[in-house]
Amino acid sequence: MAGRKSKPTKLKVVTGNPGKRPLPENEPEPTNELGDAPDWLSAEAAEHWKYVVDTANELEGVAKKPDEAALAVFAQAIADYREADDELSDNGSNYQHVETKSGGIMIRIHPAVGVRQTALNTIMKVCSEFGLTPSARTRVKVDLTDKDKNPNDKYFA
Repeated sequence: MAGRKSKPTKLKVVTGNPGKRPLPENEPEPTNELGDAPDWLSAEAAEHWKYVVDTANELEGVAKKPDEAALAVFAQAIADYREADDELSDNGSNYQHVETKSGGIMIRIHPAVGVRQTALNTIMKVCSEFGLTPSARTRVKVDLTDKDKNPNDKYFA
């Protein structure tokens, strides 16, 4: 589909539906909570699963069972980033010396630099999708329900 990605209905509701277009009525509502790390995650990514789930759950109701694959990609990207960063730390530089066919030495950028940058881009995209960055959170506004409001506010406002 061409054009902008559609905004989730829940996000439209909390932001007040600024476009005033009719909201979908029969949208599926995921209810299952996130569980254990998927079996297909690497061991390194599975170590980051609890952090990813806890982070996603910071914004109540944002992440559910159908979001598991996207969050698994998030965990894998964190693992890839950490591995590439460790490799660069061990190397001592973002560059490496490579011997040419003629026997000379040339300096090239280390392949882990590209891996780290790709992982960082993936992390930022997933964070943006789930409202986990400061700019993404500015689009989410929470309206307190009557039970959360102070009943005395109507007298002392």
